[in-house]
Amino acid sequence: MRQRKSVVLGMSYMCVFTCTLTVGMFALSGCGGDDAAKDDAAADGGETGATGSSDSPKVSRNGTYVDEGGRKWLAKDFPYDVWYTDPLAVARQEGKVADPGVGDPGTKPENGGEKTTDPMPASNSGSGEINWKDVVAASVLDVEMKKINNRFKAKLLTVATFNSSYLELPPHVTTMTALSAIAAQHPDEVRWKKNAKQIRDLSASMLTEKLQRGPKSYKQINEPYLNIGDILSGSRPGGLAEPNEDDAMVEYVDIGFLMKRLDIGKKWLLVNVGSEEALKENAEEIKHEAALMSALLTVTTTEGYGYFEDDDFKAFVKTMIDGSKKVSEAVDTGSFDNYQLGFSQLSQACDKCHSTYK
Repeated sequence: MRQRKSVVLGMSYMCVFTCTLTVGMFALSGCGGDDAAKDDAAADGGETGATGSSDSPKVSRNGTYVDEGGRKWLAKDFPYDVWYTDPLAVARQEGKVADPGVGDPGTKPENGGEKTTDPMPASNSGSGEINWKDVVAASVLDVEMKKINNRFKAKLLTVATFNSSYLELPPHVTTMTALSAIAAQHPDEVRWKKNAKQIRDLSASMLTEKLQRGPKSYKQINEPYLNIGDILSGSRPGGLAEPNEDDAMVEYVDIGFLMKRLDIGKKWLLVNVGSEEALKENAEEIKHEAALMSALLTVTTTEGYGYFEDDDFKAFVKTMIDGSKKVSEAVDTGSFDNYQLGFSQLSQACDKCHSTYK
């Protein structure tokens, strides 16, 4: 029943500078008149600021050069392969400019989070496992599981209803898998906890093959769904295979679909919480979504996904989790300004993380 998902994600930065923009990067004194002419002249053969002299064999006529490691630079401390919101403004700054969204070790990144080597709550036992009680309340797992089950009830009535919605199902299937895996490790009780691993295995089996229109995929997802529904209602069906005892998240939870569910949550907050009135009206749902996002974000840092020892990735995740917590706290205080700060921190860290990890 297990589904192993091996995820190898490459890191890359977007190259968005054209040759014209490259020349413009050296307009440190202004963008027009004599200053612009001087800068154009410098780009064609004057001092580049990268090596201090244009006679270096690594400096091209437009001022770029390649360091010993093969990385291309626009000028000193301005890497060619990094995207900036306002590259001209960055080029006018003095001193070193860090890669956006990452920051230097021991400093606060631009999005407000702190870089850390261990941002996740650790088990009191010292085993290094996540202490899920510090991450998410058991009640959140139960509420979200009900929501997902109700969603499937409407989408899986017939093959026709499945065909019209099958593309939107995988992120919610994966969330069900992740939540049941968390419940199995959570120290607090959930009414279906004793069957949590069974639910995990069943939900993972829904995506053993890529979903397509038609009765085959409908059967693939509907049969496990019906069994899960029975378990959630308190009646475990007979004849089910014994659940696997492996607790590794990576064995069951696809990180790509998990990221899509996180994006769904972020967009929901963006659309539904645009005022202080909306903050109050949607208070319960906002707090639930913020808690759920914190839990799913924590899953992405567990061992096996490739980010377990990646401090940069974990710093992004911690910033997003901190933003989620601020969102929840803003609901408690009724402060829309604080909500906006928390959501902005969450959203910006998410966007920067995606621009770094493809």
